[in-house]
Amino acid sequence: MSIESSVVYGPFRLDLGSGQLFKLDVPIGAPLTDMERKVLSVIMSAKGKVAKYVAFEQSRSEVVWYVNAIKKKLGSSFRHIKNDRANGYKFELQTRDLNGRRVHIAGSGGASKNLDYAHDLTRALVSQIMQHGGGFVVSAGGDPEVGATDHRRPQVFDWIVLETAYKLLSSTRWFGAGKRIINIHADEIAESRLELWHSLLVSEEVDHFILPQHPRVGDAVEEAQSRFGDILIAIGGRLGLQMLANRYRRLRKHVVPLDIDIAGRSREFGTALRLRAQALQEHCEGWLSLRQDSKHSPVPLLELTSTSSCTLGVDEVCSRILNLLTELDPPYCIVIFSSAGDKSQSSLWCNAVATPVLQEFGFRIICSEAHSVPTESFKAAALTVIDLTDLDPRCLLQAGAAIGAAVNFIWTAREDTSVPFSEPIFRWSPQTGEIQENADLFREYLTSYFSRRTAEI
Repeated sequence: MSIESSVVYGPFRLDLGSGQLFKLDVPIGAPLTDMERKVLSVIMSAKGKVAKYVAFEQSRSEVVWYVNAIKKKLGSSFRHIKNDRANGYKFELQTRDLNGRRVHIAGSGGASKNLDYAHDLTRALVSQIMQHGGGFVVSAGGDPEVGATDHRRPQVFDWIVLETAYKLLSSTRWFGAGKRIINIHADEIAESRLELWHSLLVSEEVDHFILPQHPRVGDAVEEAQSRFGDILIAIGGRLGLQMLANRYRRLRKHVVPLDIDIAGRSREFGTALRLRAQALQEHCEGWLSLRQDSKHSPVPLLELTSTSSCTLGVDEVCSRILNLLTELDPPYCIVIFSSAGDKSQSSLWCNAVATPVLQEFGFRIICSEAHSVPTESFKAAALTVIDLTDLDPRCLLQAGAAIGAAVNFIWTAREDTSVPFSEPIFRWSPQTGEIQENADLFREYLTSYFSRRTAEI
């Protein structure tokens, strides 16, 4: 790819020859006409600032017309072009969506009259989450059922999630590392679901992990689920759901317990209700956190997801839950640099280049010297970037720990450093005047990295 033949901003690239817009090298919408391309290139070139009307070759009314045409071609899910109080347009990287984030809808229910309500809400949530760019973690193997013989219903939600997601795979996009759906289980695929399962595998949107049966396989499944998932939505559930929620919380990931009573007569499936009461009592501290620019508070947002004993309309409840999900703090990335001090080349490069470029990709950044980063911090991070310039011993120790913890990582290093690790590695130039060039190259490197379509376990 030639940078000169494209306009690049964050994970987006507008090819000036074809007029095609890409995100992480995946085409978005239809190619633009010559005039539409020129208008979008001016907006993107402003790098998040307002491109005033005087910057365009066209009149104000023509610019408005072309912008509307661009939005139509790029699709309703494309929300990055914003009008700025009639001054012009800007290209916003961070919109309220769920791009690259996997949601785990977990739990189970008994023979309750509210189980159908829970299934309908799950279908609505999956549809909206996909339209906002999200993916899923499931444990779809067997398909246990409850209820009378003439009205048996799925007891868990995993196949409901997959059934709904499959219908939308061709009409929605995924822009995340690895595949959109991660299925982790230890039992056989239900015979009644084999046709759907084969169709999902053919779509190449699913990574499939079967863990071997052993006495503690449940722990292994939960550990993998919490590693690949970003947000846990808890419905019903037994004690295992509480254990799963604790894993997500230890990794500082979001837990959203719903108030759907699907326990049935035995009250056996009421874990989510107890988790919700605890979360509200603790003012959601350690359960979920909101974006730094959010104008809301977590407790009212969680309270608004109430179903009023499953009497409120599914669409209304779904809308409120989605509003909460899109306000949640984005995944964070840890950038680790040499312990030589804030003035070292490693520190300067990480702060001047790595941090701002990673922010463009939607991460909340924690940038620290190697000696001050506990291992647990990068176990919970969506991505760990470690600069190995000059082979600082503490950075090497952190790199070894990252490999052992099987987290997503990228090594970076000054171009003259002989790194004792294999890919993925990005090499940068030590020349201070090369900051913009390094940023462009690192941005291109990240695009390639996040375009991977496989996950590891």
